[in-house]
Amino acid sequence: WLSPRIYLPGLGVDWYGLWQEHAEPVRLEMIEIWHIADFKPYVGSLGGWLEKRAEEYFSKIDGAYYKVHAYTREQALEQLARGSRPDIISFSHGSVLITDLAALEIKETEACFSSGFVGETAYALPYCASGQLLLYTPEAAAKSERAELISSAGTAAEFRSGKVGSCITDIRGAGDLDRAQIAGKCPYFEAEPAEGDIPLVQYLGLAAQIDEAKRPYCEGFIRSVITEGSQAKLAGIGLLPIRQGLEMKFDRAWLGELYARFDPRAVPPCFG
Repeated sequence: WLSPRIYLPGLGVDWYGLWQEHAEPVRLEMIEIWHIADFKPYVGSLGGWLEKRAEEYFSKIDGAYYKVHAYTREQALEQLARGSRPDIISFSHGSVLITDLAALEIKETEACFSSGFVGETAYALPYCASGQLLLYTPEAAAKSERAELISSAGTAAEFRSGKVGSCITDIRGAGDLDRAQIAGKCPYFEAEPAEGDIPLVQYLGLAAQIDEAKRPYCEGFIRSVITEGSQAKLAGIGLLPIRQGLEMKFDRAWLGELYARFDPRAVPPCFG
C-alpha cells in the first residue's frame, strides 16, 4: 500500500531525458583527416570540399573536433616521418597499402561499388572520380577521324600553344584549358569522354592504428560523404559522384557525359 505514495510523483517523468541533459558530452581528441591529393577537380579543391562535408557532419556532434589537411604524397610521408598520424585518409586508387588501413564495419550493400573490399571486408569506400577527356579543335576534327585524333594527341601544353590539334587530359586539365580559352590563351576546342588506363577514383578509409573511441564518428563521417546529398555537391567542383543516377548540374556538358558513362564495374580492385 506504500507503492502509490512512493511511485506516483515519478510517473510521466522522462528520466532518460533528464540523465542526457546532465550527461557529459563526448570528448574526443582531434580527428585528423588527411587528403592525399592526386587528381584535381574541374575547379577549386577536393580538400576544401571535404572540409565542408566535415563541418556539416562534426558540427552536430558535441565534443568532436576535426582538422582536414591536404597533402601531396611526399608531404604525407614527411608528416609520418615526424610522428603525425591520420585517423581518416582520403587517397586515390592504389596509392595506399591495405596494411595502412583498418577494416571498416561497413557491409557491401552500403557501398556504391566494391573495389575497396577484400572478400567481404571493406577497407575503403570510393566517394568521387575524375575521368579522361579527348579535346580537339574543329579544324582537327574536320580532317581526322576520332581514332586519329587519339593517336596523334599531344600534351595539354602542346595543345594550348597550338602545336597539336588534340590532346587527352583529365577533368582538371580540361578545366585549365577551358579557362585559358575564355582568356584568349588557348584555341577553341570541343571535348568528349576518352578511355583512360589509370582509374581516377578517390577513396576514404580509416588509418590502421585508429583509436577505437574515434571509430564510430570516423565511420559515420565516411558514410555521410556517400549519401546522395553529399554526392550531389560534387557538381560544384566538377568531379563525378560514385553514386549513379543522380540529377547533376555540371558547368560543362562534357562533365555530364563523363558521369553518364562512368561504369563502377570497370574499376579494378583497389588492393590488387
